[in-house]
Amino acid sequence: MCVPMLVGCGQTKYTVTWKNYDGTVLEVDENVVEGAMPEYNSATPLKNSDKYCNYTFSGWDKKLEKVHSDQTYIATFETELDSSVTAFGISLKRNLDFSFRAITAVEGKSLTINWGDGTPENSESSHSYQNEGNYTILVLNVDKFNCEGNGSIVSANIGSTVKEIDNNAFFQCEKLESAKMQDSVTSIGKGAFYQCSALSDFEISNSVQTIGSSAFTGCDSLKKAYIPASVESIGTYVYKGCTSLEEIVVDPENKKFDSRDNCNSLIDTEKSTLLAGSSNSTIPNGNKKIAEYSFAELKDLKSIVIPDSVTSIGDYAFLRCRHLKSATLPDSITHFGLSSFAECATLETIHIPSSVKEIPYDCFFRCFKLDGVTIPSSVTKIGVNAFFECSTLKSIFIPKTVTSIAEYAFFGCSSLTIYCEAEEKPAGWNDDWNHDNRPVHWGCQPE
Repeated sequence: MCVPMLVGCGQTKYTVTWKNYDGTVLEVDENVVEGAMPEYNSATPLKNSDKYCNYTFSGWDKKLEKVHSDQTYIATFETELDSSVTAFGISLKRNLDFSFRAITAVEGKSLTINWGDGTPENSESSHSYQNEGNYTILVLNVDKFNCEGNGSIVSANIGSTVKEIDNNAFFQCEKLESAKMQDSVTSIGKGAFYQCSALSDFEISNSVQTIGSSAFTGCDSLKKAYIPASVESIGTYVYKGCTSLEEIVVDPENKKFDSRDNCNSLIDTEKSTLLAGSSNSTIPNGNKKIAEYSFAELKDLKSIVIPDSVTSIGDYAFLRCRHLKSATLPDSITHFGLSSFAECATLETIHIPSSVKEIPYDCFFRCFKLDGVTIPSSVTKIGVNAFFECSTLKSIFIPKTVTSIAEYAFFGCSSLTIYCEAEEKPAGWNDDWNHDNRPVHWGCQPE
């Protein structure tokens, strides 16, 4: 007996629900066969215009995919500010037990930040607010605007009632060009202006006492940094990646930090540590340490002279200073940090001080123009990728004091000839120390 095939018999079926932005159900498709592509067949979703914005349907909250379970799709909308709106304000409230919310703003418009006094129209009724105490920039999610995105803020005027700028307050506000603050502000939080790449007009007010770590990291357009006398505490990496920084000035009355002798550098006075440099920095004699990331990514730094007082160069100190051609180092230096000169693509010569014991990981990584290097007898260890892709490096002498060389130390050194004082490869040298099999001469004597 011939039994006819039943199409779809036994196949699993699911429900696909389509909703508008406010949760309103637009369409429900039941009994959708597993593996089928969902399809919306009702009227185009709408979101009514308001006083400030117009909205256009732009699609769904996720990509349509073949059905393998019950699915829900929610309508999304593009926002266009009404042409009549030229500027608007955002209210602030006291930071109690809730976290910072994304600032609501619109591309090409000015943002004025004002104090929210706790009245129902600009605060949450579940909290109480006061007109005294320490206040933090904490922006209300103002639903009537619905024009979202930190990346749209072009300017900010921080009002006189604000005492603190919260951690990450303007995080990645990539179009923020200027920000002004009153003398009421005492604290700038960690990452407060992190990666505000267009920020060029900003000056710390004379009331600020603390600046958090990475407060201005990645502010590519910032050319001048001013530290007033009031500042008592500065976190790490405050100006890391400020590639255009040309000038650093510390008020002479500041008791914790200085920029002595017009050195265009930020120095921790008590620790004698240079915390941040600029493309016009000089390192004053008496400074003992160059801190981590202090000169990293400065695009216009062409040369640097380090005085005899310096004993240590921190991790990533000159990372990606692509136009640094000359670095003069004294023999007083005993320590190179990780990647301290990595990707200094135009660095031509380097003197490794006679007190340095280790050339660490990535120390001269991709220093493409580096020519001759002499390793002093104080060195006992050469780390992973230490001279990685130093493609114009022609010769290097390795003294017998070097008992350890890690893998890929000379990887990509396509022009290199290696001269070793040892008679043969020491046991502590990794099998891949000379990965590219560059010519090696054993039993050589130093010049």
